[in-house]
Amino acid sequence: MGLDFSNPIGLAAGFDRCGMLLDGAARSGLGSVELGSLVAESPDFDRARSALRVFRSVRPRGNPLVVGVSLMPRPHSPWRQAPIEIASCLRGLRGLADYVTLNPGRAGSTPADCLERFGAIVEHAVRSAGPGPSLPQLVVKLPAAWSAGVEPVPIAAAFARLGARGLLIAAERSGAHDHAASLRRLRLAFGPSLCLISVGGIDTPGTAALRLAAGATLIQIHCAARGSRRIEWIDETLVRLARAKFGRPRKIGSRTGILHCQETEGRS
Repeated sequence: MGLDFSNPIGLAAGFDRCGMLLDGAARSGLGSVELGSLVAESPDFDRARSALRVFRSVRPRGNPLVVGVSLMPRPHSPWRQAPIEIASCLRGLRGLADYVTLNPGRAGSTPADCLERFGAIVEHAVRSAGPGPSLPQLVVKLPAAWSAGVEPVPIAAAFARLGARGLLIAAERSGAHDHAASLRRLRLAFGPSLCLISVGGIDTPGTAALRLAAGATLIQIHCAARGSRRIEWIDETLVRLARAKFGRPRKIGSRTGILHCQETEGRS
């Protein structure tokens, strides 16, 4: 995505909806945080944008935290109105969010529905962008229900053609094997050109390592971040990942920001 992640561990949407924990997340050793999921043009969206303004204004120099925002259409918006609302939010997040994840949101939404809306969002956002900072990079969430018996590569290719720079791929605990297989197929098909974010059921450092080994660029945690040992969990995971990569106990990133590896494992 053209973004530098100090490490591949991120905080999933649903934990910090409105950006109240950004400073703490940066100190905890996380590489990224995804706010939301937020409904377009809602009070929570406005609160998150205000928190991002404050965070950007006081962000210490060299702070590597990457911040994304998960957006979904308003529940009762007409289908054709949703892309206009989301495009307006994208413009409002310029210079504040590093990336935006488009969440299908509606129950029963299909890949075809989402593709149609995504194309319209990109068209509206680019056409009305005007001067100023670049729009955030775009990621599309693929719900776990979409992966059941569905070949993921054609869906991913269609979103990539429309401008998606990454996919957020949700996993159900019972479908961990299928999820890993999807990651492997997607990585084989796209190489490093598409950022693959794995979320769901990542509750141990071993699970985190397996997702990354299967092809995920980044992982997102939720339940693991709620535990009292969350700092130790992040540190243990980073050491385990570095041991797998370098063959010795070295961290990829740290809370102090001192031990960042210079190789390309953190760039997406």
